[in-house]
Amino acid sequence: MAAISGLVLQHTEHIALFLLETGELFEIFFGNLARMAVPVFAFFSVYSLLIIVFATLFSLIDRVLPGAQFSISGVERPITFAESLYFSVSTMATIGYGDILPIDDSVRMVAAIEVLTGILLLLFGFAELLRADRRGGEP
Repeated sequence: MAAISGLVLQHTEHIALFLLETGELFEIFFGNLARMAVPVFAFFSVYSLLIIVFATLFSLIDRVLPGAQFSISGVERPITFAESLYFSVSTMATIGYGDILPIDDSVRMVAAIEVLTGILLLLFGFAELLRADRRGGEP
């Protein structure tokens, strides 16, 4: 114990400086995080709204056009709103698991528009977040 106490006492100044610098880094990090909260929230709000809008479009198209517009797990049947929301999320994120497939060309066209919208939103959204970070978090 005496040896450990001696080492700690010998390096107390270095330990104190390390703790002070770490504290300053955390202050900077959390200050930046708090400053970016509004732009990040705005980005995710628009992203979520677009997912819901496209999910609604998929559901409406499925109900308006005759016949099944989607193949869900290999079965052609009407899509539920929860499934269209899931399909919209995977389409907007360009994941495309393949468990829900658009059959009709009109649904494919809407899905293609959603992919392009998602990519553009990510590009412009991240550019705006970087710009807001440079301006100090102001939109």
